Amino acid sequence: MTDPLTRKKKEICQKGKLAGYESIISILIDQIDASDCKISCCDTCETSSIVQYWDSSERDHIKIGFLYPRERPIHYIWEILHEFGHHLSGKPVKGEEKTVAREELAWEHALIELKKHDGLVEELNDFMSYKENV
Repeated sequence: MTDPLTRKKKEICQKGKLAGYESIISILIDQIDASDCKISCCDTCETSSIVQYWDSSERDHIKIGFLYPRERPIHYIWEILHEFGHHLSGKPVKGEEKTVAREELAWEHALIELKKHDGLVEELNDFMSYKENV
């Protein structure tokens, strides 16, 4: 039997049709888990999001929305990186979860993480286009 983290990696790759990106997904999920953040698939969510608890009573929780397929499978990775960017940005000030500055900071962190993976750097133009159009 496989451990829960390995099952989660396989589930994300399967639902996102991310064949060819398994090693990157594995690294990202390990990194997310090691940073005291959870990640899961949400079959009823239209978009991906992160739940952050101001009082730190629970771990931050990234939910990857799989209700509708993305234009390209790699867009799920951009969403994972963006939501992880929110986690890396720290807890938001209550009532200021959706500010432009906070969104921009999450994308900056996402870009830093993207550049750590050669297989993603070659898709940088798509990342930038996706960022500008969501």
